[in-house]
Amino acid sequence: RLPPVTGVQTCALPIYDFVAQEGGTFAIGENTMTVYVKDTETIDQEFVDSLAGMDVTVTFISQDGSVWQVKGTELTTDSGAESYDMRYTLQPGSEEICQKIGTDSCYVLTFRESGQVNSEVLIRLGNHLSLQRATLLQDGEEMKHVQTSIIDTDGYAHFYLGSVDKTTTYFIAVNLPAPKGEPVQEEA
Repeated sequence: RLPPVTGVQTCALPIYDFVAQEGGTFAIGENTMTVYVKDTETIDQEFVDSLAGMDVTVTFISQDGSVWQVKGTELTTDSGAESYDMRYTLQPGSEEICQKIGTDSCYVLTFRESGQVNSEVLIRLGNHLSLQRATLLQDGEEMKHVQTSIIDTDGYAHFYLGSVDKTTTYFIAVNLPAPKGEPVQEEA
């Protein structure tokens, strides 16, 4: 049996059920929860929906190292999903892919399942890339710039996503040069 709840009382009971059924551990702080997912590949939609509107941030960490954060204040209960598989695969990009993107260092990112949940995905690129720019790109007829973030001191790039698509290939470019803009016009 799990110990009594402290901290985020209103959403802790669903996490007790989740951990009891699926395995893993969790930690509760003031307005935060970290869930270490052990024996499951998906997060139940009812649990995620139960967080909607709450002043809580929940971090999910799967066995494969995938990390997602959801903030209750940014969630709605109309996601339409039955469950979320928040895992992803990250592999170094080939020299050819990096050249196509226009950088010396890049990664190929794929998500295991499609999903629509406002969340922050943390991609571990390594401490050696701390404080450098990471640009998330979406493959297609033309490469689409999604967003750029600074890699934190623990080596994670943080991207804020409303949805992901398992059929889409994403790329992360490290220190991608900024696109050339219009020349600056001097005032008359």
